[in-house]
Amino acid sequence: MKQIQIEDLQYLSIGAAILGSGGGGCPRYEMMIASYLLHKYGLVVLKNIDELEENTLVVPIAMMGALLINKEKLLTFRSFVAIFKEIKKRFPQKNIIIMPGEIGGSNAFIAIIAAAVLKLPVLNADTIGRAFPELQMSSCNLNKISCCPVFLSDSKGNIEIIENKDSKTAEKIARKITMHMGSTACICLYLMDLKEAKSALVKSTVSRAVEIGKALKNSKKNGIEDLLKITNGQLIFKGMISDVDQRIEDGFLKGTATVCKGKKKCKICYQNENLAAFIDNEVVITTPDIITVIEAESKLPITCESLKYGQRVYIIAIPSPKIWVSKKGLNLVGPKVFGFDVDYKSISKKGVL
Repeated sequence: MKQIQIEDLQYLSIGAAILGSGGGGCPRYEMMIASYLLHKYGLVVLKNIDELEENTLVVPIAMMGALLINKEKLLTFRSFVAIFKEIKKRFPQKNIIIMPGEIGGSNAFIAIIAAAVLKLPVLNADTIGRAFPELQMSSCNLNKISCCPVFLSDSKGNIEIIENKDSKTAEKIARKITMHMGSTACICLYLMDLKEAKSALVKSTVSRAVEIGKALKNSKKNGIEDLLKITNGQLIFKGMISDVDQRIEDGFLKGTATVCKGKKKCKICYQNENLAAFIDNEVVITTPDIITVIEAESKLPITCESLKYGQRVYIIAIPSPKIWVSKKGLNLVGPKVFGFDVDYKSISKKGVL
């Protein structure tokens, strides 16, 4: 058992944005909130799965909705209080621990923020190992853990609870509710006991994100080289963003970003997260591998909603968590699920450049 240190938050911000494959939202604002709360209320305890008691209830938490809206509607704590009041009513005898629903982007911090406000510990794990845009895209779903009850709350503390047996249906219902809540809502789902958590979760992802961020931030030579080394990643392209075309559709941020270097072009397609990259119309990398855009000067990751014309960038590919490259995993998060008429293509051992 350890505590999340305030100085670790900057590293977590970088690492979570890298692992998020462009998704989860830029975490800088949530990092500042977490820092303020840790100063105000004290450090949050971070536990590994093997430190949990038998009577533990693991509660994944995240923000759901369009990334741009999540930045326009500032975070409040009423949603946390409303949801956990209801959870404690349903599970009065359980020891509750909060966990990031996904380690990607700002969602890595929502668990820490909620834990600081509610005086609860955080579990060093998540349900994806990166970020994905839909609720059924979870290691818990792969392990047949029910996503329900699903708890949603808006910034005013209004709460909705979904009860059904199918996670894909729950996604559709939750998406509609989120849109009516202003296209952003706090969500808790896939509540699980200790046995389920041990079998289903992607472990140690919070500490891994911190390590990745620290390696990039504290690099004494070439930060990109250190990043590739610690993530086993590959540089697939570098150049300048020449075009960004994005929109909010069905509660998602969808779009493409084109990066140019001379006559060569790399197009990244995203739906909240980067899902595929094409160089001169040939696919070079697809989901579930992680596609991260790094700003060349600062060496900091850029999330999808922050992509802009004129940014000079590196495009990095990082191998997918192992759970997603199985047949069942690809059927849930592979490129064809998102409408790409291509087979899964992972980074090559030699890289693209």
